[in-house]
Amino acid sequence: MKKYFNLSVLCILISVLMACTPKGSTQPQENIDKHEADSALVTKINNMSLDEKVGQMLMVGVDGTSIGANEEMFIKDYHVGGFILYGKNISTTSQTVHLINQLKISNEKSNNPFPLFISVDQEGGSVERLPSSIRSLPTNEKVGNTNNQAFSKAIGQIVGMELHDFGFNMDFAPVMDIRRSSDSAINNRSFSSDKNSVSKLGTATMKGIQSKNVISVIKHFPGYGSVTVDAHTDLPILDYGLDPLETTDWVPYKKAIADGADVVMVTHLMAPQLNAKYPASMSRTIMTNILRNRLEFNGVIITDDMTMGAIEKHYSVDQAVVRSVKAGADVVLIAFHKEEQLAAIEALKRAVKDGDIPMKQIDKSVYRIIQLKQKYKLSDDHVNPVNEDKINDSIQTVLDQYLQ
Repeated sequence: MKKYFNLSVLCILISVLMACTPKGSTQPQENIDKHEADSALVTKINNMSLDEKVGQMLMVGVDGTSIGANEEMFIKDYHVGGFILYGKNISTTSQTVHLINQLKISNEKSNNPFPLFISVDQEGGSVERLPSSIRSLPTNEKVGNTNNQAFSKAIGQIVGMELHDFGFNMDFAPVMDIRRSSDSAINNRSFSSDKNSVSKLGTATMKGIQSKNVISVIKHFPGYGSVTVDAHTDLPILDYGLDPLETTDWVPYKKAIADGADVVMVTHLMAPQLNAKYPASMSRTIMTNILRNRLEFNGVIITDDMTMGAIEKHYSVDQAVVRSVKAGADVVLIAFHKEEQLAAIEALKRAVKDGDIPMKQIDKSVYRIIQLKQKYKLSDDHVNPVNEDKINDSIQTVLDQYLQ
């Protein structure tokens, strides 16, 4: 009899506790798996507004070489989680440091809950963004020709060191694509046409970048090495399916993921044998079923720039962004076009409010993003002046050592 009484009391207590929970509140266990959860971080996320959560999932570009009204607006009013700088934003070393400090100061003044990702494409060779006063690095192809893992890691360490000195905390590198044809759009940005060389050298570069407390973003999943159309201009089409991808293109990604990849960029290409309706950057099959589940990637998934021709020529950017997040993207890169950026933000918020995107999914993405920012101890601390001679001497030392 006592046993049944205690059970009744327990049921009453549970009912009372549930009744005392404010309507619409989110318990941490509902949105983030218990075994993964950092309780302090979960509490922070539960205290964030929808605007702040959606903001963390957005990365945008900068209009010029100094902070302007648009950048201030995105930080203050939309709480964006990060910025990407391109060549047009970078002229001299002092200007670049000043711009990065301006972004940090604005974020700090706006009392945003977390520091910014400040990112760049610094691969070496033809894809370098730092000022011309900084010595250029060899292409991945040239590094690949040496087939020297120590050299590849040293290049990664140099990249990480120079970016860290400038104030960047994220690099969209290295390229993990296998050059499958002579007319591949990836060209000399690939280390090799051999999957094992790309795996070995790409992972070494990634580890080198990470060693300098800079986040490495491996790209361009699911594999950009065979397409001939550049996604900047139009939508490439991958003409093969699962087996070649599994046995060749994904080998470097599997290696990098096993060795601690933090972020994977998913690019814009059609892989009709995997998803005939949407490109990879909008495909749940590719981002969630394959990258997240099949390849067991637990880090941050970011899209390539949604204002590339591959998207803008075929889709409404705001709806493409919603589709991308629904498919599994944690961060959406929307580099340009203010009207499209604002429309995308509003479309995302509307999709969450309408239940089209579950809050549980948003919270999991924000959790991954903030966890990554905390892992790398990102801050709004100001950047000191850069010693160009020190960077150039370090580059020269590495090149002399490995390219004799």
